[in-house]
Amino acid sequence: MTTATLSAPSADLLLDPAEPQTPREAYLARVAEVQTRSRERSAAAHRQAPHGTPTHNFLLCAANRHHYLPEHPATEAEFFAEVMAHRDWAALDEQEAQVFGLTRFTGDTSFLADVHSRPRVFCTFHLGSYRMIHHFLLRHGIHYTLVVDQVTLEQQGDKFQALRQSNPVYHGGSMRILNAESPSIGLQMIREIKAGRSLLFYIDGNTGVGGMDRQDDKLTRINFLSRQIYARKGIAFISHVTRTPIVPLLHLRHGAADYETHFFAPIEPTESELPREEFAAATTQHIFGLFEPVLRRHPEQWEGWLYMNHFVDQNALREAHPPRPVPATAPGPLSFNQARYRVFWHADTPQLFDQATYQTFAISDKLAALLPQLAALPAEVQQRFSATPLFQDLWARQVVVAAGE
Repeated sequence: MTTATLSAPSADLLLDPAEPQTPREAYLARVAEVQTRSRERSAAAHRQAPHGTPTHNFLLCAANRHHYLPEHPATEAEFFAEVMAHRDWAALDEQEAQVFGLTRFTGDTSFLADVHSRPRVFCTFHLGSYRMIHHFLLRHGIHYTLVVDQVTLEQQGDKFQALRQSNPVYHGGSMRILNAESPSIGLQMIREIKAGRSLLFYIDGNTGVGGMDRQDDKLTRINFLSRQIYARKGIAFISHVTRTPIVPLLHLRHGAADYETHFFAPIEPTESELPREEFAAATTQHIFGLFEPVLRRHPEQWEGWLYMNHFVDQNALREAHPPRPVPATAPGPLSFNQARYRVFWHADTPQLFDQATYQTFAISDKLAALLPQLAALPAEVQQRFSATPLFQDLWARQVVVAAGE
């Protein structure tokens, strides 16, 4: 898979609005408009009125990047703006027929030789123009079933149905949708494969019965970006049960008019001697292993930065940051631990966000105003504050620390 630095549409690609535009030029103009609006919204999320504090979504994205890609050089605001711009770009691309013509399809597409008689399990991520795979499958006449969570089904089900019906060049392909949170989803997927239909999954969503925050035996713990997350193993499990090959694939933008959909070598369950559970765990790790080096090169194109906190063992994080003892005497000059905690507002109520554990705490308006000014308060005011029960709680949580700590 080739790599390149992403660039937005340059000014010389965009004609004067009064001049006639080719379909490609009109598409690039729409991309530029979407990116402009997206960056305006991102700037507002960084400094949300009227308090000038970030939104919760902004802080979650920053914490996820801090935990899993701390070496990335962009500022929090720059990174969030890029992630949001790519997310909005992906939403535009799902409606754009032009994008298919701008996309190179690379890698192992040998499945096209017999996919109509031998279904596949297609597995991808929310990276780049990640819905391009729908256009590809439908245009190749492939009958497939998309498996998504309840929220996506409710919010975007109509969009998927419109996509299925919108283009006359789909040559007989068809798409169905299944709710990943249905208690009978396993049996439904097996029936789809037995009926000759392929399956399509976005594996970077901790969906299934119980939703995104589940951490149970339907998930497997894998290594990812030098740490660990919980990932869905049901995809590999279904592959093993039905003896259906998995086709991993990724979508990338190499430029405003240069897209790539890359198909990796298929994973054949018939070639594995591993027991089902071991196959499911090893295969899930392998799929994320294919994704990781691409993500490191193009992190801004992954929508998952907005929600990967759902895949983290938050209980383990909290155990790694236990309360610390409160000192018997005042510890001296105090300061707000802004390296770990941030103030934001939700529904007119101030909240404290812990970047280390993803926890949030409701606080008073008075405390929200006090914390950023704590280090500048006179010593006698800090000393009186350190004698209060509130200080003891804040010190134990490391919201308040000794100055210079």
